[in-house]
Amino acid sequence: MLYQSLQLATAAFPTLEYFYYLKNAQEVFIDATERFIKQSNRNRYHVLGANGISTLTIPVKHQDIFNTTTNKIEIDYHQPWQRQHWQTIRSAYNKSPFFEFMMDDFEKLFFSQPAFLLEYNQQFLEFVIKKNKFTTTWTDMKQGPETPDLSIISNAKSNKLVTDIELEKYLQVFGYKMDFVGNLSVLDYLFNCGNTLANYLT
Repeated sequence: MLYQSLQLATAAFPTLEYFYYLKNAQEVFIDATERFIKQSNRNRYHVLGANGISTLTIPVKHQDIFNTTTNKIEIDYHQPWQRQHWQTIRSAYNKSPFFEFMMDDFEKLFFSQPAFLLEYNQQFLEFVIKKNKFTTTWTDMKQGPETPDLSIISNAKSNKLVTDIELEKYLQVFGYKMDFVGNLSVLDYLFNCGNTLANYLT
């Protein structure tokens, strides 16, 4: 289904469900002024390693976090989370078909240090949109009430689908020893299948 416009919330290395709606909309508005929801996929994401799903959380500063809009949420770089996350990602995907080809570009993005979570999330979103040649336009502003609001996707705390779409299976690194796990971070798909999201999400 093609949407003329949609409202989404920010998300860290978003799920395939998130990208499904983003790809199938002509215009997407990322609500930067919503109240931040702690322990949601706004600052956490899910990858698949040899021992199953790993949920990785980007730490944020907690000063009055429940009354802070998303665009003012700052990332806490005092913790070595980038190094720890990268080790987990490398361990999970260094044998995937496309990791070697994407590693340098992704690592540069991953270890950047913008002050705000929204900026960190948006630069990755823009990177994926460009590499996969999406025609969607997006902006970090709130649209009017007539625009369908799918911020519920970012409210999730796991990789479970929250809408009624179906996503096809694809080959995963550890598929030889475990069942397929769907709707992980888009990183799982990109490292396993390359920049073919536009076709996969059609």
